Amino acid sequence: MKLNSRICRKIFTLMSFFLIAIVCLQCFNKTYAGSNLTITKLGNPYSIGNDTIQDISLSLKTKKNWKLLVTSLNNGLLNTSSPSNRIPVSRITIQDNSSSNIYPVQYITPVIIESGNNNENIDARYSIKISNSDASYPGTYTGNLLFSLVSSGGTNVENFTLSFTQNPVQDISITPNHLNINVDSQNSLLNNYSQESASPVRIYIRSNQKWKLVLKGIDRNNSLSYAFKVLSGTNNAKLYYNSAYTLLPDSNLTIAEGDPTVFSDGNSLDSVVIEVNYRLTTGNSSIFPAGAYPYNLMYYLSPS
Repeated sequence: MKLNSRICRKIFTLMSFFLIAIVCLQCFNKTYAGSNLTITKLGNPYSIGNDTIQDISLSLKTKKNWKLLVTSLNNGLLNTSSPSNRIPVSRITIQDNSSSNIYPVQYITPVIIESGNNNENIDARYSIKISNSDASYPGTYTGNLLFSLVSSGGTNVENFTLSFTQNPVQDISITPNHLNINVDSQNSLLNNYSQESASPVRIYIRSNQKWKLVLKGIDRNNSLSYAFKVLSGTNNAKLYYNSAYTLLPDSNLTIAEGDPTVFSDGNSLDSVVIEVNYRLTTGNSSIFPAGAYPYNLMYYLSPS
């Protein structure tokens, strides 16, 4: 009798276990039934100013008391060709295009971006923005965003792979754009007369990779000798031809180079400023009219 009783208790325990499993499975199926979420990528990423935008559309089939949430499954967007470079999640936001609401995307922390109380079929457009993406090292960046639709009818989750290519940024601007050295009539008759520019030229450089500043000069007056001297540079730029004036040849010269011009927080591009001064010198027994003599120089950036 005792043996039969033990067998009956074991059979009852197993039956109870299977019954609980069936109930849980039914609850699980119910949880994921009756709600729907679809994400569609709308075109390719594009740039606005210093930012990159990816538009998406979301189709929602909601039940009562629903919430739409988003979170990042990665702590940053990874550069696939240079894994040591990444864009932190803190620079990613998402905006509902039907309103001005902007929400920060967080790592493994769901953020509610929309909610409601009714049974609805909703088609909504959102814009995912990577702020100051131009400060990132060139390459293709990828990461995963998880969207969740939670309602009384259940839960749907969809993964969206965010991917964009950051192109090289190498911007250069020069102040002033055109430089003349003015020689007055009293000095125009002097032999071996030298005159420097009244103020240096400032060259502003923005680059998201290592850079070289290259100078090419074109001497258009054989009776004059043109020379230049690099005076200074910011952000630890490495300078060349900065100890004395150098005659300007008709060839390319690297006069400075440096690291990417990114602010210390790594979130945006800064500018490196290089100052260059010019000098012209007359030859022996040279007489030339007084007036303004232009410096015909060209600068450009190249990757280092």
